[in-house]
Amino acid sequence: MSLLLLLISTISEAQNSCESFVCSSIPSTESICISNSSSTTSQVMSITSCIPGLECLHSSPDTHTCEYPKKSLPGDYCNSNNQCESNLCSLGKCEGRYYSSPCLTSADCDVYLYCDEHTFTCVDQLSFGSFCNYTHQCLNNLACDGKKCVNYFSLPIGSTVYDVPNYGFSYACTTGFAYKNTCAQPPVSNSTNPIKCEIGSFCISHDGKYSKPCICGYDGNGYCPLFEGDFALQDSISNISNILPFIEKCHTFSRFSYNCYFGYGALNLFLPWKATADLYFNNDWVKRINNSACVNSTLTASYWNVVSPRPVYPLICPAHVCINNTSNWIPNQCLYYESFIVYSSIENTNFINQCPGGFICDTHPTAGSNATCIANKTLSNPGEFCINDLQCSTLNCTNNICIGLSANESCFTPLSCNPGFYCDIGKSHKCLKTKEIGESCSFNGPKCALGLQCSNNNICILYYTLEPGQQSAGASTNEIDYSCKSGFSYLESPSYIYICAKPPVTGPLTNCNTSWGCYDSTGTYNHNCACPFNGYMKCAQFQGDYSLTTAIMAFNNTYPDWKQCNTGELTYRCFLGNLTQLYNYAIYWTNMTVYIYSPKLDNYSRDCISETYFPEYWFLMDIINNYNPNPPIPPQPEHICAGYLEYPSYPEYPQYPWNKNEYPEYPEYLGYPKYPQYSENCTNTVMLPYPMYPAYPEYPAYLPD
Repeated sequence: MSLLLLLISTISEAQNSCESFVCSSIPSTESICISNSSSTTSQVMSITSCIPGLECLHSSPDTHTCEYPKKSLPGDYCNSNNQCESNLCSLGKCEGRYYSSPCLTSADCDVYLYCDEHTFTCVDQLSFGSFCNYTHQCLNNLACDGKKCVNYFSLPIGSTVYDVPNYGFSYACTTGFAYKNTCAQPPVSNSTNPIKCEIGSFCISHDGKYSKPCICGYDGNGYCPLFEGDFALQDSISNISNILPFIEKCHTFSRFSYNCYFGYGALNLFLPWKATADLYFNNDWVKRINNSACVNSTLTASYWNVVSPRPVYPLICPAHVCINNTSNWIPNQCLYYESFIVYSSIENTNFINQCPGGFICDTHPTAGSNATCIANKTLSNPGEFCINDLQCSTLNCTNNICIGLSANESCFTPLSCNPGFYCDIGKSHKCLKTKEIGESCSFNGPKCALGLQCSNNNICILYYTLEPGQQSAGASTNEIDYSCKSGFSYLESPSYIYICAKPPVTGPLTNCNTSWGCYDSTGTYNHNCACPFNGYMKCAQFQGDYSLTTAIMAFNNTYPDWKQCNTGELTYRCFLGNLTQLYNYAIYWTNMTVYIYSPKLDNYSRDCISETYFPEYWFLMDIINNYNPNPPIPPQPEHICAGYLEYPSYPEYPQYPWNKNEYPEYPEYLGYPKYPQYSENCTNTVMLPYPMYPAYPEYPAYLPD
């Protein structure tokens, strides 16, 4: 016992040379997650958690970096090709190369196969008793011992094994332990609780026959690892039969892989086994002691991923993060979609790298796939602002307005007719006049003008006019009833008609998940959870909240200008020639956008994520924030003041020199003329500001010769 006391330190003041870990003040990073922050001889490691979707992996003796998750092997769960080492996901499983296909490593080959090191082709795994060099060559329920494939934990005490010349773990022995190449009774620890020790000393088994070196925990102290006779290994041996029915379906390198068992719905059997086994095999018995949150999210993340599956996991929405590390992306990629398993749930991450000027990301706010940058070359429709013919979908720009088809001309798209007309698709295929307030309408035509809705009585009515209690036309897909003054209606029972009502507002609880939804302040109305950009579900706004109510109030200011716009689609391009009109439209549209996509833009700051998904929103927010109305003060009637000078037009774009490697410079914009000088009696008049010139777009990239 005296020898044991010398070797095992159980006092807290024992000196050791273990690294200590401290959490940094930075909330998350995409680069270095663990680094040496000490200037003294003792090592103090600073930890910063990785941004969602990245893992903290060892990259050098003193540094860990945030990396994309390792690609999955054949047989592992997947939901997209880019998750797989083979870049092929089929029916929820990664696929590898078939039998006799060429290979470099066994990771290339499909389930039930390995890569022959002599022929470099995929061949069948070896059966019981076959000659082998490595365990991965044997079938998944077998281990290679003494150059033969043998069953896991099958040889009784006294049997000969060949891979344990001294003493230690053996996959072949029923006890999991061998001494001098013979299966033997396994040693146990001196305590069922963690035992502190000094680094450089040895921990002695309970019988005094065997020893193991003291190892470092992540709390700066040394601890004794488990022996083979302790509960972790022995329980794993006893319960391995629970996972053997599934192990054969996994890749030879994924025999005990989380991703494989998840794909076969066997986590209820695998997780208890894995959590216990890793206490021994991964030394998690020591690594898990007295850890801070940042250690648990980095160094021991794999352990907590196994032992802490959450029955209701809130991160079921994709998380979105800005990232600069795009080394494994394809050229011009702006969105990289990654999916991996955390806490028994699928965790999806959209990595965003913002497109350069003149380009937009070819995606939308609910996308779950990779995307690339495309040239921002949206053409203007009839009725919208233009500078030259090439900016119009109709190739006809007259007086800075795109010109389309007139009354009764043949049309085939909803956007081809001039303002005040709609294309009668499916019937006459002609441009017909839209109907005004009080005129007859129907769902299939005739159509109402912009800002009007066809009521249940087949009469065009103005948006947001019906009072509470009146029958409405019913809510749209965005849960907005455009016919109601409040923007809200409910379905009355048993009549099954929509009735305009006072709009509900958000209740006291805004967090939600799949188990409980979102209720208004009265508990009367509810809707489903929604997905913001951070990945954690949240309640979207109700109709009575700020965004929609503000948009409805702003409607009256912008609606009179809609008559000049294309009936098929209302966009900001209709108002580019008049700053006041553009400002009024921006107030309406930005608030409507926040409501429709709530909670994505609720109190959201401007960053690469929101600019990627909502470039038009931020363009119009800039218009709002920079707007200076400068209202005019009319002069006295008896005086006639000078008017505005005519705005100069933009110079034409130069022709692209397709036979060169670079574009010519744009011609300089002509300046606005100065405001006219008023006569003495007109000095109090303030002119409206000139509208902003829209910027020239970036030249698109040349196509390769």
